[in-house]
Amino acid sequence: MRDARRVLVGSFVAAIAGSLSLACAPVRASLGNFNLRPYENAASSPTTYEVQEGRLIGGAIDLAIDPDGCARGEVSPGSMVVLCPKKVTGEPQEAGGKLVRWTGIGGDFVTEVSADGKELRVDGQLIGRRRNRQVHATLVYGDGPQWDELRSHPVLLAVAAAVTGVQGVPSEYEKKAVEDLSK
Repeated sequence: MRDARRVLVGSFVAAIAGSLSLACAPVRASLGNFNLRPYENAASSPTTYEVQEGRLIGGAIDLAIDPDGCARGEVSPGSMVVLCPKKVTGEPQEAGGKLVRWTGIGGDFVTEVSADGKELRVDGQLIGRRRNRQVHATLVYGDGPQWDELRSHPVLLAVAAAVTGVQGVPSEYEKKAVEDLSK
């Protein structure tokens, strides 16, 4: 009985400490929202994500870029992610593009922002408690401060694409929809 109480009290203290750390997190300015849905299921409801300075919130994601450049946070309830950038050498890439491998606890991605900054190519996976999520896709960036932030931190959009189930390349309709939302 005494051990059971100790476990309950320990769990309670850990929950309170976790809540306090979130409550004490620095306030970040909101830069805007964007919607994302799987390309092959245009009739599905989109997932809306909020972009803050160095942070992405929405759906099952709360992910922030830390001062060391790593993305840390939670994807789905209870699946922690820590993805840090690694330089990729010897890989072919579009002239002027920026190729980065993001690897660590809970995932492994390669992201490539096109030289013109209009597209992000993603190849990788999230490794979760309940399931793994693959993503092999090209995503189109829109215009606006939220998109500028996502260009600066492509791992945020890569994780959102994996969680949302985006695969393949966008159709002309999907590219136009991103452009229209940006206006």
